[in-house]
Amino acid sequence: MKKSLKYVTLTAILTAISVVLDVLSKMIIPGNGNFGTPLFALPLIIISLFINPIYGLMAGIISDYVGFMLNPQGNYAVIFALSAAMWGFLPGIISRYKSKWYLITLGILIAHVFATSANTLALWIEVGKLAATKMLWIRVSLIPVNVIVLSYLTILINQRMHPIYETFIEG
Repeated sequence: MKKSLKYVTLTAILTAISVVLDVLSKMIIPGNGNFGTPLFALPLIIISLFINPIYGLMAGIISDYVGFMLNPQGNYAVIFALSAAMWGFLPGIISRYKSKWYLITLGILIAHVFATSANTLALWIEVGKLAATKMLWIRVSLIPVNVIVLSYLTILINQRMHPIYETFIEG
């Protein structure tokens, strides 16, 4: 099988997992999705680190759209897809799946700051200043915890998946 077809297939599978995590978390956690660890970002981070950031960016945009279609909350605004796109793009710019833990963590931290900024901008444009700034302090205060959780899970998944990655690349 050609490498590009393998990458597209793996990206599609991980994008579907991202959608499922996003929809389930929005159904389980009440509210408007401003709180909690963005577990939907984990497959996007894996795509970004293992395949490449462009695949991750596209997966982020697709997962955001499909997730919205499966669990609509208000009107869809493309600007909200920037957040998911950041999760899929930035970690792979900073590091790769074989990188040291601190580079992966740095990539996730930068992605989280940009994703939070993108969501705040989207809220400001679509809903208004009050909605954008009202809960910003909570979202910002959750960044360190979320970065630790996402970094730990990403590094753990990478360690467990390393033999599969190598077989995937070679085969």
